[in-house]
Amino acid sequence: MTVQSFAACCALGICFIVRCAVPVSAETVITAWDESINGEINASSVGPSDLGTWDGGVQGTARYRVIGSVEEIGNPLDIPDDNLLGTADLFTFEIAAGKQLDGIFLTDFTANVQDAYIFMAIDDASTFAYPPYEINLRDRDYSAELVDGWLVGRDQDQQLDPGGNLLELTGGSALRGNAPALGPLGAGSYTVYLQETGAQNSYQLDFLVSNVSAVPEPSAVFALAGLAIPVYLRRRRK
Repeated sequence: MTVQSFAACCALGICFIVRCAVPVSAETVITAWDESINGEINASSVGPSDLGTWDGGVQGTARYRVIGSVEEIGNPLDIPDDNLLGTADLFTFEIAAGKQLDGIFLTDFTANVQDAYIFMAIDDASTFAYPPYEINLRDRDYSAELVDGWLVGRDQDQQLDPGGNLLELTGGSALRGNAPALGPLGAGSYTVYLQETGAQNSYQLDFLVSNVSAVPEPSAVFALAGLAIPVYLRRRRK
């Protein structure tokens, strides 16, 4: 075995040991808000619906589910349309200390035939910076003012789009273009904004909350692997 291959094996082994040492909890689903049960989500940027503190539940890891619907209230893409009446959904929540928001997933979407997408944005505050009628992506760059934003819905094949974790998208942001993925978001207050540009669409979003990751950075792993190399060399010289 060469020194290089031995170091690689050490790195892989340490990664395996560290990951196995971190307890893995089954994801429970907690319905944070369902408009059919809890009523309409507020359309106010200064008074969004408060969904409380998310701490991962009893097991420490949970998906917080939000179910609602929106119809046209504004026109973020500045598409000519005389009908600007409707609703937007704005809700706020807090990620508890020691926890992180690991993912945002579109898990269901009922689309109308005219428009299969809605605009979604998230900001790191307990309110939203702009009234629903003032968001216009065509005329203004919000990338420095909001955490991120996406168009979510169903594609032409009726598949959920995006189909994965919004926080892991690279190049799929409506605000940051081809910027790298956001990754997990830390403890604190966040507000989500959902706006329709056509007729009514219904959505289901899951927000994955878990403990702050205890897995070391790659540099730390290879530093640990480096400690094992001199031991290997000494044994080879005997």
